Amino acid sequence: MSHFFFDQLATFNPYYARFAPDATTPLINLTAAIDATFFTLWIGNNDVLGYALAGGASDSLTPPAMFSQLYGMILNACILNQDGAYDDAKGAVANIPDVLSIPYVTYMSTQVPYNGMVLTQEQAAGLNTLYQMYGHPEITFEAGQNAWVVENSDGTWGRMTANDLLLLSLPTDSMKCHGMGVANPAIPAPFPIPHKYILDAAEIADIRNHIDQYNATIHDLATMHNLALVDLNQVLEEAKTGIIVDGIEFTSTFIQGNVFSTDGIHLCPLGNALVAWYFIEAINATYGASIPQVNVTDYNGVQFP
Repeated sequence: MSHFFFDQLATFNPYYARFAPDATTPLINLTAAIDATFFTLWIGNNDVLGYALAGGASDSLTPPAMFSQLYGMILNACILNQDGAYDDAKGAVANIPDVLSIPYVTYMSTQVPYNGMVLTQEQAAGLNTLYQMYGHPEITFEAGQNAWVVENSDGTWGRMTANDLLLLSLPTDSMKCHGMGVANPAIPAPFPIPHKYILDAAEIADIRNHIDQYNATIHDLATMHNLALVDLNQVLEEAKTGIIVDGIEFTSTFIQGNVFSTDGIHLCPLGNALVAWYFIEAINATYGASIPQVNVTDYNGVQFP
């Protein structure tokens, strides 16, 4: 949200720089200067996404009160027109999907079980001795399955739980070749998984709490201004089990789900077409319009070689 008001945005964001009138005009000024009759607004994802993608190790969640204030200012800039121009603009706004349902956050935990460390009795005994040597007798191992050793958000060490999520950025080669999550055999020394590759249960709850508050703001302001509201949060929730549009099934499955691109974060062309489909549906329903629906079959998903 705050980037709308940043007077150096054109320097740091090459996409805004393409159409910014100069290097120091904030996006909010440019937005307010446009006398439009209609607008679409889908913003706020990055107020939570950066924190989630960093495993809570960097960036931060925008405080809900600040989000509400800034969103209201951005929305007013979209709606209000200069004196003598058009009446207040109509528009469609979209809420924020649960970023914890994107493949970047969900996929890796389906490939690497939280307790995927399988040890013999001899290996377990050796690790117990090693961890005691390094001052961590509280971390113990046993024959069979063991939870990975991880760095907690406060820098302490602990064990991964079934409620934690491994991120797509997890370097699995470091786990296979250098013992990350257990111990580096070349030294030897304990080697916990750095926290930037994990979202723990507390961070997950915090993220969802912020998204709920952000979406409450978007809902209330859309209702206040009689705008079309596109519930993309609900769309992505339904995509967990599958949505069929124009005979094409959309799911949040990584690579094959027709929603997300190969980075597990951004939408592929088919996914963007799906979003457009829901925008048009909301606009037509709210304003009694008859905009032709997008034909999603005209767009591609992830292409396989």
